[in-house]
Formats: sequence, structure tokens, C-alpha cells
Amino acid sequence: VQAETISLYNPIDHPRHPFFGVKLTNTTDLTLMEGPVTVYLNGSYGGDAQLTTLEAKGERVLTFALDLGVEVARDRENLTSQQVSVKIVSGVLEQRVQLRRENEYRIENRDTKPRTLIIEQPYDGEWELVQPRDAERTANFHRFRVSLQPQQTQTLKVVEQTTQQETIALLQADDTAIRVFLQNQQLSEPIRQALA
Repeated sequence: VQAETISLYNPIDHPRHPFFGVKLTNTTDLTLMEGPVTVYLNGSYGGDAQLTTLEAKGERVLTFALDLGVEVARDRENLTSQQVSVKIVSGVLEQRVQLRRENEYRIENRDTKPRTLIIEQPYDGEWELVQPRDAERTANFHRFRVSLQPQQTQTLKVVEQTTQQETIALLQADDTAIRVFLQNQQLSEPIRQALA
């Protein structure tokens, strides 16, 4: 079994600090059964964790203590939209809009030792990860690996995008809905004239 010392940040578990953890890789052909695990680091007691069943060649992250030497702040979540296309076909207006979601994490390592930090952000199958491309994905999360030097502050920007399509039956739409739609500055002149 291989073990790598990490710090794992998930804002659901703690809003500012990651947890010390161990990323286990079962390199055997055997299944490791669930149960309690005592973690020792550099010959000293580190904490206790609970291992779920770990299949052969599988990976798990066990967390065991709060890492107060590292602080993470999610500085902003920004959602923008851009119209990709608009067309009118048989009295139905079809609009495609690209949504872009950005999260920026500010990470500060106040400790005198380097850290490998893994930031977990929820995975949503409707959104495509644009930046950074080298994320690990679990069933529920994207995981972003950040190497932190002692006394270092850095940022991680995560960008995702999705395209949505809306349809409006123009013959059934009221004047207010069409007026609101006409306020869109990105509409082409032929579409604007067709709606007027």
C-alpha cells in the first residue's frame, strides 16, 4: 500500500482550513476492509481516521486532523453569460447561451514546511472544466493539486462552462417577454427586425 501525505480542503468540511490527510493507493490485489486507522507521521501520533472498504488498485483519502498552518479563502464566485446564437424557425425563437463560472481560491501556507494541498470542488456533469485541465475527478468532486512552499501565498482559478438552449414560441409569447428579449444588445439586426 502506498501513502502520500497531503492536506485536503473542502469548504463543506471546514470553511477556512484543510485537514491533514493521507492519500492511500492499494497496490495489492486484495481488498482492504473498512475500519479504524491510526496515523503516525515521522514516528509520532498524527490522528485517527476511518477507512472505507478499499478495493484492489483503488485510492482513498483519509483525513485525521485540522491543518491550521494553511488557510484557504474562496475569494469570489463569478457567473457570466454570453449569447452564442439566436435564430427563429417556424415561429419559435431558439437561443443558445454559454454560461461561464469562475471560482478563485487564495491559499496561504503560514507554516515553515511545504505542503501538497488538494482542493475539492463539487463536480456537476452539466459543466465542463476549462481551467485548470489537470484535475483529478472522483464521483462527486474535481480535485486540484497545489504545491505550496513555506510562507507562500498563491491563487488557484477554476473555470467551468456550459451551454444552455432556450426556446420561446413567439406566437404564444406576450409583448413584455418580447420587449425584454429585444433589450439584449447582442441580438443581430435581422433578428431584432423580425421581433419588432
